[in-house]
Amino acid sequence: MKIFATQEFIDELKSISKNNSHTDCEKNIINSISNKTLEQLKEGALRIGGNIDLNPFMRKRISKTTSGKSGGYRLYLWLYKIEDSIFLIFIHPKSSGRNAGTNITNEKQKELVKAFLKDKKDNNLIQVKINKTKDKFIKVKDKIIKS
Repeated sequence: MKIFATQEFIDELKSISKNNSHTDCEKNIINSISNKTLEQLKEGALRIGGNIDLNPFMRKRISKTTSGKSGGYRLYLWLYKIEDSIFLIFIHPKSSGRNAGTNITNEKQKELVKAFLKDKKDNNLIQVKINKTKDKFIKVKDKIIKS
């Protein structure tokens, strides 16, 4: 499975990880998505929009190593079954820090979808892979290259 991220996701992840109580954020995300099929990623996620079978936009709870799901994160992602790809769109902590909250607004969700679809169309997504120690994302390509 290929993993892509929006620049907004990468910026938020960097910002969140600077907070002492969220230094394990990236590792927690990786643990929740690595070695999982698209069907497994759908388990426990809330579908927000998109075609449920081919390309759902979803919100997934990410547990925090030290406090479980109650103090964890919300990961917004788009799964493409046809392309066997996961697109990381946005992340925010559920408590403490910038953009903390239980959920984002419907307006923010719409903004994320619109920006993601434009980035995908314009090839402005960043391909990433998981490093060997499974605690960091590494950029593979700064942008998707159409073949």
